[in-house]
Amino acid sequence: MAERGGVRRRAVLTSVGVAAWTGLVVYGTGKLDEEPAPPPEPATGPYDLVSYPPDRRPPGPSLTGELLDGAAFDLSALAGQVAVVNFWASWCAPCRAETEDLEAVHAATRHRRVAFLGVNVRDDVDQAVALQRGRMTYPSLFDPAGRAALRFDQVPPNTIPATVLMDRRGRVAALFRQRVRRAELEPLVRGLADEPG
Repeated sequence: MAERGGVRRRAVLTSVGVAAWTGLVVYGTGKLDEEPAPPPEPATGPYDLVSYPPDRRPPGPSLTGELLDGAAFDLSALAGQVAVVNFWASWCAPCRAETEDLEAVHAATRHRRVAFLGVNVRDDVDQAVALQRGRMTYPSLFDPAGRAALRFDQVPPNTIPATVLMDRRGRVAALFRQRVRRAELEPLVRGLADEPG
């Protein structure tokens, strides 16, 4: 009986170890023979909001893909603009709830060289298009495999909804790992828009 308990305990510990290792592979650098570089230390913010001052902002990734309407997209086309990248899915209730706030900030700031981009993850294209229609006037990448989030390897948006704010130099200035509201998002976006290019 004691041996069975020991086997059971070892199996549980092995499962926990595998789960932890899987998390490292998913959100790590993918290089198993090197120590991953630690992410830049944020200036302020709890887990659900991380922000960086200009001298500590990590570089944003290159990001390409296909939009929900089938057109090709390259994030480099937004060079020189403040970029707001929102990760969402049609089945995610907080994602649906924040669309009005995101669209309001988009409408209020786009004349200031601010661009919004959605990234639709783990979703069905028809359901994603149906949600986007009438709610979002900005484009969304279709990323059912969730690869785009892995490109932000130093500051992973490893939950949805998540919203990444990038400055005009393409660096990550802030990351929300929660539903965003206009009252908290718009001041940050306007602050980035006010920074010199």
